[in-house]
Order: sequence, then C-alpha cells, then structure tokens
Amino acid sequence: MRVTSKVSSSPAQVGGNYTVLLKNGMIGAIRAIEVGVGQTFIAQNRWWKTAPSMEEISACVPLQSASGDIFKGWFKQDLPANFCLASSSTLTDNEKRHCRPEGTSVFQSPEEFMAYLYLDLCRNFDRNAFVAEIENRKKESEARLKLAEARRQKRRQRLTLADFAQEKHFAKWSKMWPRRVVSMARTIFRDAALQLIELGEKPNKSKCRTILKRIVSKFNELERDEKCIETEEREEVVAKVQELAELVGLDNKDERLTGHRDW
Repeated sequence: MRVTSKVSSSPAQVGGNYTVLLKNGMIGAIRAIEVGVGQTFIAQNRWWKTAPSMEEISACVPLQSASGDIFKGWFKQDLPANFCLASSSTLTDNEKRHCRPEGTSVFQSPEEFMAYLYLDLCRNFDRNAFVAEIENRKKESEARLKLAEARRQKRRQRLTLADFAQEKHFAKWSKMWPRRVVSMARTIFRDAALQLIELGEKPNKSKCRTILKRIVSKFNELERDEKCIETEEREEVVAKVQELAELVGLDNKDERLTGHRDW
C-alpha cells in the first residue's frame, strides 16, 4: 500500500514514520522515538525515488553513521514542512532501549539534521555524491573560517577587557539551552574579565593564567550539571578563552589554558 503523506504538525508523534525530501530529490524515512523538549529520530537505511509504501518503511533497518552507531538525532525546533507523517506504530522494545541520551547526536536545527542524514545516506548509496558533498563542505568550511578570522582580527583591534565584560556572549545558546544555562555561561566569562581588570594595566601573568584556567573549571562544573556542551559550544568557549587571553598578553597554544576541560 502506497502511503499518502501529510505535512506534519509539531511536535512529532512518538512512533511516527516520517518521509523527508533529501537534497538530491530522493525520499528518506525517519522514525520519531522521543518527544518532549525537542524530538529524537532514528533514521532508516534506505531512500526512494517516489513515496514509499508502509510495508517498505516497516521493512527498513536503522541507518548506521560513520562511527558504526545508529543514526539517532535530536533537535529542539519545530518540524519543518518537508517532514511528512506517513504512518505510525508502537515502538518496539529495541527502539525503546534507544530512548536515552547516550548515542544521540544533538543538532542545532532540523536543517543540520537533514544535512548529516543526507551525507550518511550518500555514503551508503551514492559514493560519487558522497565524495562531492565532502569536498563541497570542505570548501564551505574553509570560506567560513576565512571570514570568521577576518572578523576576529577586526574585533581584536578595538576590543578591551571592559568591552568583553559587558558583552552578552553565547547568543546562539538561547536557541538550544535554558536561560539559566546561558546566564551561568555569561557570568563565568564576565567575572573572569572583571577579575583580570582588577589586576591592573600590567597584570601578573601567573595570576592571569589562574583566572583563565578557572573559566574552564567552572565550565566543567556546568557541563557536569547541565550536559550542555556539544561541538559548537566547545569551540566557542575555547575561542573566547583565547580571545580573553590575548587581551592580557597570553595565548592558548596547545590548549595550555583549556587542556583540563572535560568536554
């Protein structure tokens, strides 16, 4: 029986089988296993040229990512229009065992979830497209890094410790994490900047290092309590430690200031 998909409503439906339109025009399938603050999906290891039947979707096995684990992803935002509910069924016992944080990839958006889903499906079913996608992402990453570095250089020319202390850091975090987490992260850096200011115009380098390393220790505590530091958050925290270090004549080469992080 060929399914007639309907545009999904948000949040997702536990046990719902959703068809998704991929970048190359093929149709993939994902299955919702958890819904709450955000939603968690398991991806299926198949794609189709036309809408699959319920039997075809039911016969699917979970997609494995490059690490060998099943492709299981979470995002907080509403379902986009191309996530279409095709059918639903009760979760199996094996699926219920996956209803836990372990092994779940956290995505910043449904679009990022889809991008990684497409890449892993290409790895299995279209090697040429997979290689092309990897190369395209490499070029895009290099362009973003170049632009980001230019912006950082411009920022460094005018940034002061007082400016740093007054800035509202981690604006993007508010889309993913509770307000209290964002507030605590901002407080850690603001307090560190103020402590560095108190050391005067020619601060003792050893005292500066102690303050900067304490930032990471506090983020270790935050991560332990909130489980909030994923790849993007980690990179942003380390970059801000480096930025703050440069304002007092230090650097984070070889992670000499952040090497004790637990995230």
